[in-house]
Amino acid sequence: MKKKILVTLLTLTTLFCFTGCEYEVEEVNVDTETASMDVNIPTLDKELAIPDEDFTLLCTYDTSGYDLSKWHVTDSKTIGMKVKTNNLPEDYEVYIDHVHADISLKSTSLQINGITQDSMDDTFHGQSQDGFYINNTDEYYNVFSIEGYTDQFYQLWGYAFGNYGTVSSKYQRLTENSIIGVGTYAEKLSVVYDISIKKPNSNKVYTKSVSDSILIPVSQDPETTTVIKNTNTESEN
Repeated sequence: MKKKILVTLLTLTTLFCFTGCEYEVEEVNVDTETASMDVNIPTLDKELAIPDEDFTLLCTYDTSGYDLSKWHVTDSKTIGMKVKTNNLPEDYEVYIDHVHADISLKSTSLQINGITQDSMDDTFHGQSQDGFYINNTDEYYNVFSIEGYTDQFYQLWGYAFGNYGTVSSKYQRLTENSIIGVGTYAEKLSVVYDISIKKPNSNKVYTKSVSDSILIPVSQDPETTTVIKNTNTESEN
């Protein structure tokens, strides 16, 4: 009987250790980078340097009319990406091999900061050329379709609240209110472009990687509606 009681106490103690803890109150500093754009304009042009090259990449991002001043994490939305070269030397050939993009949370809460909401990969699968061809006029265009809720997002949110990857009703729900409530102030779009370059009179192709990031402020107004049930009833005469 004593052994059974001891085992029970140990089991309960273990359960409390795993399920009773709250997330830490450690905080990180707010990212001082800001999206260098008017939040009412859904386009952004950027010029990216390529290591040890004399030409650059011109990137234009758009949100297909989505109002950046009302950016909500849990909204499904799209980000368009146009890429072409600038000041490309004559007879150079440039191809985009692969594009990887992530959208992640920026938060003052240590456990939430950096959680990835959604990701995208685009790779050239053809055999006729070395990738997506670009130059000063011909551009690459792709759309990053961001889902408001993804399995990855649910899982990482669950990890952040100590539920080891499985979100249940016992833990904080993944809602816009919850996201804002834990100090989320922006989302960070991170993009890596892998490009192949062929110089004139050369049969060799070499690869360079170029990274970019945009910080998009998250609206602190979740725009949720509370429905109040009318309990007043008219009495019959």
